Order: sequence, then structure tokens, then C-alpha cells
Amino acid sequence: MHEGVPSVTVMLRDKKKNDREAFLEKSKRAFIDYIYSLYSVQSEYDETDDTLLEKYNDLFVHKEKNTHPLCIWITPKSKIALIKHEGHEEYQLYAEPN
Repeated sequence: MHEGVPSVTVMLRDKKKNDREAFLEKSKRAFIDYIYSLYSVQSEYDETDDTLLEKYNDLFVHKEKNTHPLCIWITPKSKIALIKHEGHEEYQLYAEPN
């Protein structure tokens, strides 16, 4: 729960830390493919959209420090964002009910 809103965060951890850049790219692709496999939709907003940050701020209640959105999907029941966490150098999926 964040500010009274139920939510979930999913992240992948690189325990080996051999090739950080390759892991980050692979995890980003895995998250995008995962959401597509569940909902068969492309993201509504992504890094090429000038309004991405504005939409993220409007749609989501909780925003962690040192994060920024890369993609947003809106489903009938959820709002899902792929965000990059700068402090931990990782990607994560964050979802709140729609």
C-alpha cells in the first residue's frame, strides 16, 4: 500500500553482476515482452512520447525518488509503468489499480 492505494512492484536482480549493461537491456526487454504476453497491447506511452512524464505523474499516486518512467500500459483493471530506478540501476514494473 502506498498512500492508501494498493500496488505491486516487480524487479529483476542481477546477482552475478558480470555484464551490467547487458543485464539491464535484457531485463527491460523481458518486462516489455511480459506485459505484451499478458495483455497483447503495446505501451500507451513510451520514451518517444513527450508527455510520458506528465502522464506518469497524472496516473500514478506513488512515485519513488530517483525513478523515471520508460513505458506506461493502461489495462481495464491496472495502470502499469516500466520505470528505471537510478539509485539501484535497475528496471522495475510498478502497477496500481485503474
